[in-house]
Amino acid sequence: DFLRPLRASGKMAREDEAAIFGNCEQLRIVAQTLLTAMKPPPGADLEAAADVETRLARTALAFQGIAPYLRCFADFCAGQMAAQDRLLALSGESSLIAAILKQAEEKARESAVSLLVRPMQRLCKYPLFLKGLLKELPATHPSHDQVELAAEAVNAI
Repeated sequence: DFLRPLRASGKMAREDEAAIFGNCEQLRIVAQTLLTAMKPPPGADLEAAADVETRLARTALAFQGIAPYLRCFADFCAGQMAAQDRLLALSGESSLIAAILKQAEEKARESAVSLLVRPMQRLCKYPLFLKGLLKELPATHPSHDQVELAAEAVNAI
């Protein structure tokens, strides 16, 4: 977690936080909602839930449901270059911020900049994932239409 220790330090201005991290909290909620929607509901028959057809249908419906909210990923990506520049500038201006970031990066085993790129990667991977599913599903497969609708919804973003 990068944001929490930076907030706790009191050394990062709200406008810098907004410029760097933007709507990260919203992105986390959307990603978690998608993941939850793809999992079997609590108490579900695990054998039935593991059925490929059931998993495909659940995945397609999850993407259809979350597609309108993927706009927040596009909004986040629009400010990425400025966010990275500001983060690097702040690290150079404040040894405390640089130390907090270094500690968070060591804990995460990844740089802050690479973590900030992750939402952009997701926005690119989701359409590719659904396109790959469609490629493997014959047009006569029971889930084909649902996966196709999900792909169309995600591609519209």
